[in-house]
Amino acid sequence: MEDEQTLRRYITCDAERCGQKHPAHRCSNCKTVYYCSRDCQKAAWKRHKVVCHSVDKMKRLTAVIDDLNQMEDITGISEGNAETAGPCGIYLEETIIGPIVFNKCKHAFCYACLIHYQACRRTSSGASCPYCRSEIPDLSQSMAARVSLITARVQRGDLSVEDRHQLLDQALADVQKVCDNGGPGMKIVFTHDRARLLSLRGESKVALQELQDAIPEWTEMAEKGAKIEAIMMKCRAMNLDFNEEVKKLNLGTPGSVLRKEALVQLH
Repeated sequence: MEDEQTLRRYITCDAERCGQKHPAHRCSNCKTVYYCSRDCQKAAWKRHKVVCHSVDKMKRLTAVIDDLNQMEDITGISEGNAETAGPCGIYLEETIIGPIVFNKCKHAFCYACLIHYQACRRTSSGASCPYCRSEIPDLSQSMAARVSLITARVQRGDLSVEDRHQLLDQALADVQKVCDNGGPGMKIVFTHDRARLLSLRGESKVALQELQDAIPEWTEMAEKGAKIEAIMMKCRAMNLDFNEEVKKLNLGTPGSVLRKEALVQLH
């Protein structure tokens, strides 16, 4: 969409201490970072390669997947049983709601508690289990992978109408769960996924309208996000207090900005 493409002007170079606007180069492997020059890309590679995952590899996985139970192996998560999962250890809730189980360590947590926990504790080194600290997948990325896998399976075109709609309804439910519990940036990205799923379900007009309705909010949040990025660069260069500088500009409530990570996912 032409209106959506205007958001790209808020994406900046990912090289440390650069921040140049309108970067021309994009990582060809993961498609999630941008650089203004090959020199910046080369300088940032040592740090970036740790989190650089191949988009083409994921496409190959989705092209051959037949049994959607394989999603658990790819996403690293599965849905648990609330009756047997026990209490949630994040906010000490006695009743676990919408339990998510990590395949590696088998620990279960409330979906909403977990997505809030990971949003608050996300670091460049990845996520860890609140119980045992073993490495676990990022829940929002795992949910995005689930949606992508279902989309790829539907697009193969060999399903009955009933099976096709059943899978799309499952993916739409996953998207709604993220939108209900995640932050504004996460909601933006999954709104885009929701529109794609609606289009596959034959509701193209509804999908287009949802995207058009979201554009003004996206643009406003992107402008705030760009200001936040600029303040961060200024504070690093001049050793200023970030929180104080943000207050001066009155950028609204926490989480009301669209950061570059969410913008990149839209492209």
